[in-house]
Amino acid sequence: MIRLPGWLAFLIFFPLQVYLAVKLWLSDWAWWAILGALLLFAFLGNRAARVPWIQQLLFPAHAAQREARRHVYQGILFLVAAVLFLFYPWGPMLPWTARGVPILGMISLVTLLKASLR
Repeated sequence: MIRLPGWLAFLIFFPLQVYLAVKLWLSDWAWWAILGALLLFAFLGNRAARVPWIQQLLFPAHAAQREARRHVYQGILFLVAAVLFLFYPWGPMLPWTARGVPILGMISLVTLLKASLR
């Protein structure tokens, strides 16, 4: 796991996540589908991240259980990112390459990277 200061991870990933969310918002998807997708990635990213220090301090047994399950959620995010990059060519795309890059795949990849940095 890469250790970066919190402010550096915030400066790198927050603008990228906002950019991707705005691009998804400007696509032709329904509002509830966008909200559902972003909430799903937020839930998975929260579960894949390290346990907060206050939770480790106040509830050490629960924090140890959550830390043990964290890698399962990272695997789920990785699998979702791979499936969305390879088998989801009909969704909203970013024009970064000739074929395009799926926005949902990028969101899941950025969420995975951010969760593994904390």
